[in-house]
Amino acid sequence: MPGENLGVNLSPRAKILVSLGVFVAVVVWIVLLDYGINAGRIHYGVHVGGVDVGGMTLEEAQDVLQQHGEKLRNEPVVLSAEGMNCSFVPDDVGWRPRPKRTAQIARSVGFRGGLTTDLRDRIKAWFTGVEVEWAGSPKSTKTKPLIDDCERQAEALHLVLDRAELRRLVTDAIVTWPRRVFQVPVATAG
Repeated sequence: MPGENLGVNLSPRAKILVSLGVFVAVVVWIVLLDYGINAGRIHYGVHVGGVDVGGMTLEEAQDVLQQHGEKLRNEPVVLSAEGMNCSFVPDDVGWRPRPKRTAQIARSVGFRGGLTTDLRDRIKAWFTGVEVEWAGSPKSTKTKPLIDDCERQAEALHLVLDRAELRRLVTDAIVTWPRRVFQVPVATAG
């Protein structure tokens, strides 16, 4: 009969405990489901330099990253400012794609070992995505001559080059795809 009490009278405290128990059970179920979906794969929502590697095995990600890395390695990076040209090819400054190590870093998202960290990584990957950086960087012994040349060009134009900022720019520009023109960090001497 409608409105009939079935004999279940829970206190407010018991209702809270039951609700909390159901919530915990649902969260555990979602986490276990997520682990099952991503077993042996890079977590969905993980990208490397804009390349989506989510859902791939390590080997699949390595292949994709190897191909993309070769484009990055050989495509010129254009750095310019007020009559300056400090362009270079990443291979010339010693940058090499490290697809295996980069895929391993991507795979570690959501699998770092701590429950809180893993859960936070997984939630972020599902809802906003996680961007992983390429492993490796250009060799400082090979970027120094490039920066020295840029500084000579800047001085000839009565400009002051920010060497530290240019060093950071070189590293960031190498892994930026598609390529674009980057502004050399200079200021008017004075």
